Amino acid sequence: MSLDTKEFASESFEKLFVSSVEEDDLSFLRVSSTSSGEVPPGWTQYTHPQGWVYFRHDRYRIVTDEDIRDLKHHAKIISLCERVNTTPQEFHECCMIGSADIPLLLYINHAQCIASYDYDHIIKQPTPLAFDLPLLIRGRRMYYNYLQHHPTHQSVHSYTVIEALDAVKGYLLDHLVSGSKIETPFSKSECGDLMQMLQVIRDHPEDTSPSATSFVAWLLKVVYIFRHRSKHCRYTKKEFTQMQEKQNRPPKTIQLPKFMELMLSFVINVPFFGIPKTYLEHTKIASEFRGRLDDLQRTWERYTSQLTREYSDFVLASTVLLSATMGFLAVPDIEQVAKALGIISVFASLCSIAIGVFFIWRHHRPVPSSTTMAYIHNARNNIFGLPGHAVLLSLPPAFLVWSIITFAAAVLAYTLQNISVNSISIWIAVSLVVTFFLLLIIGLFIFSNIWGWRRKSLWPTW
Repeated sequence: MSLDTKEFASESFEKLFVSSVEEDDLSFLRVSSTSSGEVPPGWTQYTHPQGWVYFRHDRYRIVTDEDIRDLKHHAKIISLCERVNTTPQEFHECCMIGSADIPLLLYINHAQCIASYDYDHIIKQPTPLAFDLPLLIRGRRMYYNYLQHHPTHQSVHSYTVIEALDAVKGYLLDHLVSGSKIETPFSKSECGDLMQMLQVIRDHPEDTSPSATSFVAWLLKVVYIFRHRSKHCRYTKKEFTQMQEKQNRPPKTIQLPKFMELMLSFVINVPFFGIPKTYLEHTKIASEFRGRLDDLQRTWERYTSQLTREYSDFVLASTVLLSATMGFLAVPDIEQVAKALGIISVFASLCSIAIGVFFIWRHHRPVPSSTTMAYIHNARNNIFGLPGHAVLLSLPPAFLVWSIITFAAAVLAYTLQNISVNSISIWIAVSLVVTFFLLLIIGLFIFSNIWGWRRKSLWPTW
């Protein structure tokens, strides 16, 4: 008589699966023994959703991350348990932080969702209203940090999910009302994703999975960390508004001596045609930190992406202008003035191309947030501060403008060479070249300063 191995394996698996589901808590992660050794009596081994294990003693209600399967650790922890002043309440337990040699006990109150290293804060305060507000926020933060890392034996309360959902709704409302001016722990898109997940957990209260517990605990831990940092419930509306205005002020930059400020202002407005002002404004906005490093990283990546697109356009324009200038220099009988201006235009185009390509190469590559912070720090703290950095960023367009101006001047000089005073057509051509050149200068000046507020116009409004 032969035995069908596939059928036998299938039946064995079904029996094992059914028995594991029927037993209490075995459908998740309760384990009695492992390959590294048996769990001592009285202890239960739990597994975090990310894979590590922790242990809880059912009688002493103590939780530890130490491996109690090691007899040395087990003896020390049992000795500690016997010295701990436990309480009969089911919602009280403690967690051993650190090693068994030098333990630090964190006392947990699951009924009030608070944790503290001071046992009296847990046992003597009947309700959260009896706590001092900063102490309550700290206790909630420590509790949810504990629950995030030990979620398998304890699920979250239904009102905890409602609290998390209410907090996320408040942050989403802040984004809708105040936009980027408000500081929140989550971005607008993240608030939408978090609300969807929390609504699923709220609509399925029977879901007591460790992943759901760890997720809600992590979310509320972030909320209470933010509340602690923003001094939640301590300010009036007026004081809160003043604090926000103070936080939204741009960070202080290096104060330059007066003569250096004048020199830098001259460089920005004369040889660079005011172009660095635009880069300075954009750099300030992109490097402003509003409480979240990932938001700063995304803003900076969008800004550098915009820079690379601009530099690509400048390189293309400089290449076309370089070809036109080289063709102009190939014309015979060009006098020295026109030829010198044409050569200057060539070198200005080459500088614009070389610097633009280098800037594209350096700004196009994705970098980690630490490198972004180093870039912003160095830009703000160089010898000329952010204005000096804006001058460097504006080198490609500035060289392109000088290339255009010198090329136009070279064409004008070529037009004026060997001019006949009595020739009307020559004077018409000269007048047109001079007019175009003046329009070019006026256009560059106006559009380099049009983005800033100016005095009221002296001309009438039509």
